[in-house]
Amino acid sequence: MHALPTWVDSPRKPTQVLQPFIDMQYALLRERAEHGQWVSPQARQTRLDQIEHDYRRDTLALGPPRKPQP
Repeated sequence: MHALPTWVDSPRKPTQVLQPFIDMQYALLRERAEHGQWVSPQARQTRLDQIEHDYRRDTLALGPPRKPQP
């Protein structure tokens, strides 16, 4: 029998394991947008708004965090 992945025994939902990766992607995309060259300030702001929207969507898709069981 194969060993189960460590997240199976975790009190967190398996999907919650993905949250740190979503956070990291958000931070990297935001930094790239803030320091990139843009044709206008409006284009930059539009991209930042899209990054924010995508982050909220992805975080909500994971569902609420599950509280650890005693």
